[in-house]
Amino acid sequence: MEVEVSKSKKGDLLVLAEDGFAASFKNGEWTEEILFDQYQMRDDFTYIDDQFESQRIFKEALLALRHDSVVA
Repeated sequence: MEVEVSKSKKGDLLVLAEDGFAASFKNGEWTEEILFDQYQMRDDFTYIDDQFESQRIFKEALLALRHDSVVA
């Protein structure tokens, strides 16, 4: 499954998956919504190119939010 993960300068995370799953990590907690506006995402977030790291963060978000997903 294609997953895009971005990280902010403060350590916040944004996870977007091709199946429509979206999650944000902010203030030490995962939530199943996008908490950042377009300006924050453009100015403060950097795309994580490392697929292993992106998959690791994606699995962490799924586990934290108790979601089942097929990760290929």
